[in-house]
Amino acid sequence: MPSSKSFRDLRSRIRELRNHFLPKTFHPTGSYTERQFDRSRAFRLLAHAEIEWYLEQIASETANIAAENWQKHRQVTKPLLTMVAYVDTHLGGVPNPKQPGVLRDLDSRVEESRKRFNNYARARNNGIKEENILRLLLPVGISESNIDQTWLSTTDSFGQNRGETAHRSNQVSNPPDPKNEFDIVTQILEGLSAIDEKLLELRSR
Repeated sequence: MPSSKSFRDLRSRIRELRNHFLPKTFHPTGSYTERQFDRSRAFRLLAHAEIEWYLEQIASETANIAAENWQKHRQVTKPLLTMVAYVDTHLGGVPNPKQPGVLRDLDSRVEESRKRFNNYARARNNGIKEENILRLLLPVGISESNIDQTWLSTTDSFGQNRGETAHRSNQVSNPPDPKNEFDIVTQILEGLSAIDEKLLELRSR
């Protein structure tokens, strides 16, 4: 199945993190040292950062390709339509064309939508909870029906757990089990693989 370079890089990086931080062999009863639990916390934080970066990157890439295909070839793709629809440049309904500052032509609206979406993806997104994921994926053509709800719930929980670890890791009563953390990240990657394939498909139509 085809995959983007960004997704291939993500998978490679997760393999590196697994080798750097998690035990080579997982303990059958979950018995680990404090050092191993701390390394599991580090894996959680860094894996989260890599997944977040991937989502921001792939969404921004898709928005840019959609805008460029319109500008160069007048190609109308679903990501182009959803980006302009979701990133509303004028609040409050249909704008008055005579009002100063109103974007009167489609090219301007496409470019403004791209800029605003990229600003969110690159600078304002903060996490991989459900809200973050939907705000990154829906504007570039992914429908909610394309997103497995079990996967979305798993990713949302992982995002919440990351926040707890980052802000109060030594106060969490149940330290992250290394095998469980790796299994969760593996499940998240499987879901991202399907989304990545869908986005590659949407870019061309």
